[in-house]
Amino acid sequence: MFILALNIMRLTAKTKRLLLILTCLSLSLVLISCQKPSQDSEIKLEKKEETRQPISTGSFYPEKNKDLEARINQLLRPVAYYPPIEKRLKVLIVPHAKLKLSGQVAAWGFKQLKDKTYKNVIILGSSQYSAFQNAHLDDNGFWQTPLTQTPVNHELVQKLILKSDQIKPNSEFHSKEHSLEIQLPFLQVLMSDFKIIPILLGQTTPQARELIAQAIAENMNDATLLVISSNLSSAPLYKDVKKVDETTIGGILTGSVQDFESSVAAVLAEEIPNLETYASGIDALKIGILVAKKVKADDIRALKYQNSGDFRSSQRDKVTGFATIGFYEDKPPL
Repeated sequence: MFILALNIMRLTAKTKRLLLILTCLSLSLVLISCQKPSQDSEIKLEKKEETRQPISTGSFYPEKNKDLEARINQLLRPVAYYPPIEKRLKVLIVPHAKLKLSGQVAAWGFKQLKDKTYKNVIILGSSQYSAFQNAHLDDNGFWQTPLTQTPVNHELVQKLILKSDQIKPNSEFHSKEHSLEIQLPFLQVLMSDFKIIPILLGQTTPQARELIAQAIAENMNDATLLVISSNLSSAPLYKDVKKVDETTIGGILTGSVQDFESSVAAVLAEEIPNLETYASGIDALKIGILVAKKVKADDIRALKYQNSGDFRSSQRDKVTGFATIGFYEDKPPL
């Protein structure tokens, strides 16, 4: 009996030593795996120095420096005495038609940026020309207009790409797109010492929009503004455009994507003749609403509405609506 007990004790000791060795090996493997760079950390986007050249000069806005600056200031002048909103603008919806069509409406939104010190402006819009999935950032080094050159924030581009698989770099999709470029002259006239992050959307699912919005919201500090580029509806009849746009704006002002979709669905159910769209940047608008909610910019204000029929009454065979809407958080302006 004594010999049997001794053998059991010896066996137990050996087992303990074996377990100790196995434990040490496991810990070593864990430490090695922790020290190994993750797949994401190995992804390093090469910083480009190339400049994206403008493609909208002479068509969407004047091609000469002095003419463009004068035109922007002319558009801003009528809203010079508009009382400033004593809250911090975080998300701004503005139209992207030619300056002679939607520039006055856009000016009501961009006027909010006068004397502000935003350091980063994310410009988000839906592609008007190319078909693709999810979001693509322009990773050029700079964007050029006749006014000046504005740098792209390479570090923030890198962070957004690492944050979400739904966001990829692709400057090619941006090369023929006007909807983001048209916003830049306003920014260049009103602000200095800022960088841009241009993001173009293709087709997106609700899940993708949520992930893209989360990535943007998590990378928006106090000095970051999100600009959403979108026109509203297009249809032959003035009264139809005005009706659809009132519903669309009302849906945006709820601050809820679900309510926005429900309100628009109701008006679309009326089957308005030859209605092309209720918004050219539908997915961008939805992401803007999601981001605003995530950053607690829940004071939503419609700043200006107009459609092309309001000042081109002789050309009401195709009417397009334009609005500028601001989302404000409860903090002092920059």
